[in-house]
Amino acid sequence: MLTACAPPGSPLGGAAWDGTHVWVGSFRDTWLRRIDPATCAVVATLPAPGRYVGGLAWDGTALWVHPEQSGQIYRVDPADGAVLAVIPSPSSVFIDPNGSGLAWDGSALWHADYTRDLIYRLDPADGTVLATIPAPGTMPTDLAWFAGQLLVADRDAARIFVVDPTDGTVLESCFPPGNLPWGLAVDSAGDTWNTDFRGPLYLMDTELDSVGGPFFENYCTSTVNSTGKAAVMSASGSASVEARDLVLEAGPVPQGWGMFVTSRTAVEHTFGRAVLCVGRRVYFAACARAQDGRLSSPLDNSRRLERHGLLAPGETLHFQAWFRDRHGRGKKRGACFNTSDGLRITFEP
Repeated sequence: MLTACAPPGSPLGGAAWDGTHVWVGSFRDTWLRRIDPATCAVVATLPAPGRYVGGLAWDGTALWVHPEQSGQIYRVDPADGAVLAVIPSPSSVFIDPNGSGLAWDGSALWHADYTRDLIYRLDPADGTVLATIPAPGTMPTDLAWFAGQLLVADRDAARIFVVDPTDGTVLESCFPPGNLPWGLAVDSAGDTWNTDFRGPLYLMDTELDSVGGPFFENYCTSTVNSTGKAAVMSASGSASVEARDLVLEAGPVPQGWGMFVTSRTAVEHTFGRAVLCVGRRVYFAACARAQDGRLSSPLDNSRRLERHGLLAPGETLHFQAWFRDRHGRGKKRGACFNTSDGLRITFEP
């Protein structure tokens, strides 16, 4: 990570590079902001055509803007925010449209839909769908185009993917500086700008493999819960025993309480309607209440694990989230819990 900016309007949404500056949208207000990459100063502010701007793209002369749940994609004048054109989003046919990210490939728009986990290539003249590819994760947020490849931020996976635009094949991935990556823009040097839903605007190194450096590994599977998606584990901080800065996360999950458990061993077998990913013996690691569809908790009771001889340098532990989740009603009601996938961490001094 080279720098971090904190422009007003947090939580931040979509991002776009216009050749000299980076634009960001906001989920809090109805403004678009142009940011000086050298100083992080806001040099221009425009009215957005709607709330919750989750996607932005620059086509060389104008901005494309997608306010989430609007079902519309707007082309706006970067001088005053005047709407120049409007095309429908593919999600406009749904009562709860969740279209998000935008990217411009030189002749067409790319657009992410995190309800159906699909990415579309659209005709900018009328919104006709020219191509469809699967998203690489369960919640694609913003998109960026660079050197014939498509970058996809995924909030649930807490990862940025590089995919082949012809079929969606994942070519490369990295872990961004924040836990909830959203907006994406690639500048003229090939460096990536990334907004975090709960944090600042980051400028990351050019080489995706060098970003973040994952200290954990996902394994096992998870079943779809009552949010309509499967919960995925992630982590932030570090695997340092001394630093004690490890934060465990999982999402999307339904509202309510959940907990993180851990074990020295890994398994994968049926567990009610869920999948068990931690083997015997299972230890309680942390408890949390879901916020914005995510469980998050620091490993603040690590001394309890240390009493069992855990959290030592060189120790490999397997983590999983268990959470309340009720399907059905009456006699046909299913199990009242579900689980995430597993997370493997080898601890360091």
